[in-house]
Amino acid sequence: MFEAIISQLKKSEKSNSEVFCTQLSLPFEEASISVDPVGPIEFPVTSKMAKSLIVEAELARYGVRDQTLLDRKIRDTWEIPKTRIHTNKKWDNRLIEALRKIQVNLNLPEDGFLTADLHNLLIYMPGQFFKSHQDSEKADGMIATLVILLPSEFTGGELVIDQHGDRRIFDFSSAATKGLVFTAFYSDCYHEVKEVKSGYRIALTYNLFFKSNLRPIVLKRNSELEMAVQNYFSKPLEKNQHHEVVRPQWLVYLLDHEYTRNSLDWHNLRGLDRDRVSELLACADQLGLTAHLTLADVHETWSTEGDNDWGGRDRRRWRDDDDEESSSDNYQLTELIQDEIMLRHWISRSDRKFADWDKYVPHEMVCWTKAVDQFRPFKSDYEGYMGNYGNTLDRWYHRAAIVLWKSETDLINIFICDKSEALRFISEDLKKNLPQGREALRQVLPYWPKQIYRFLDPVIVLNFASLVQDIELASEIVKTVGMGTLKAKNLSSLVRLIELYGEDWLILILNYWRENRENDDRDSILNELPTLVDSFTDKYKKVSHWLLQDQLSLLVYKDSID
Repeated sequence: MFEAIISQLKKSEKSNSEVFCTQLSLPFEEASISVDPVGPIEFPVTSKMAKSLIVEAELARYGVRDQTLLDRKIRDTWEIPKTRIHTNKKWDNRLIEALRKIQVNLNLPEDGFLTADLHNLLIYMPGQFFKSHQDSEKADGMIATLVILLPSEFTGGELVIDQHGDRRIFDFSSAATKGLVFTAFYSDCYHEVKEVKSGYRIALTYNLFFKSNLRPIVLKRNSELEMAVQNYFSKPLEKNQHHEVVRPQWLVYLLDHEYTRNSLDWHNLRGLDRDRVSELLACADQLGLTAHLTLADVHETWSTEGDNDWGGRDRRRWRDDDDEESSSDNYQLTELIQDEIMLRHWISRSDRKFADWDKYVPHEMVCWTKAVDQFRPFKSDYEGYMGNYGNTLDRWYHRAAIVLWKSETDLINIFICDKSEALRFISEDLKKNLPQGREALRQVLPYWPKQIYRFLDPVIVLNFASLVQDIELASEIVKTVGMGTLKAKNLSSLVRLIELYGEDWLILILNYWRENRENDDRDSILNELPTLVDSFTDKYKKVSHWLLQDQLSLLVYKDSID
């Protein structure tokens, strides 16, 4: 089903390994730094100067979730904070020159610019290292990390960068005295510094930010991709076991890079994600599709076999420089029991954000060019043998996605994602153009839940029904709010409906609620009964009589089974 789409998205002038990280060298002549209280640092850095820096440094810590830890088994290096580091104008010019090249190499758009915020100075002496980790986004908008290796003599200390299976190893020792070596990589990459064998490895680290001019993404047409996407949307709509339409078709493409709520943005897409989204947006414009960016949370549950058959629970998490080992490594995955994908934090092409749109998406609507098992889980939860069931492992992954659907189904999909928002749109239509508003309501009725009170406050539906001014349409939607709607706080809305559609109409609705009564506050009417009866008695005696009769029959029924 997705083969043709995936095949086209995989075509690229650059390989992924060329765009998630990059390296370049620049001469260090006249560029200098100084460190308080050591003073100016001459290049190449001598062993004597490195030792002087270590005297003024502290052991570096690393982040684990909301903690900052010191563990030399994970990170063993010396650190000097940015407040004590000063650079001259020539250094700053070298940095600007490097950032221009890095921007191109990381496949970032030309209409923006990279900026760098100094983070620290790191000194690795023989035997020191930093295990594989993923940098936290230290500020909103951080997109990448830059490491500038200062000229010095050392061996070992290779920088290994891994972007979900694509791996690059940078060995600096052969060129460590020839210039400034700039290495930049996206912040979702895992990376490690191998053990330094001899000498001193000294580097400045920067947080990189991309400032976009907020121009639209340059679209790149791919006629073969357009044909594949068009064929996909030509399929019949998804139906359930009762042959009812469940929802319109979506195309969900999972991106290759990880993003957070703060970093997900049309203008800050990373690496090949930018090229592929560009092609998909071009398809959207040609085929009449609506597009959104979202975060995608993937959850898998596996059955396992291994050495932990008798053992409780064990959790493992990765984030913020965390690469803790766990006893739950001593197992083998045997069968995928369940997996699900939830889309969160939606962003429209106009940059409008929908933070409350949390929707599970069927697997038959999802495709990718990089499989989930190439990612590292954000969190793992291992449960050993408990006596009643076998070992299981839950894994959670953070990804991002672009979602496409036919623009003609916009209102339906808004209703699926956010029922309140959809009713607001239809309400505006009803007020401006009654026939047009009713037609909009008819579009969403096939997707209207039979128990709308599980999603919306019933008073919203009651007030909406009064705008419809059509007895059949009002009946269809009011039937779904249920018996729990009979509360004093909803009296004014109920009275308004009686005035529009008649007392006999409400009796029919009440009978429907009684016959289809769920666990929707079925006993709450008793508490509300005096207020309800008093309010309806003067003008709507049929309703008052119905309420009393309903409660009497319920009490008789309860008495008969007690």
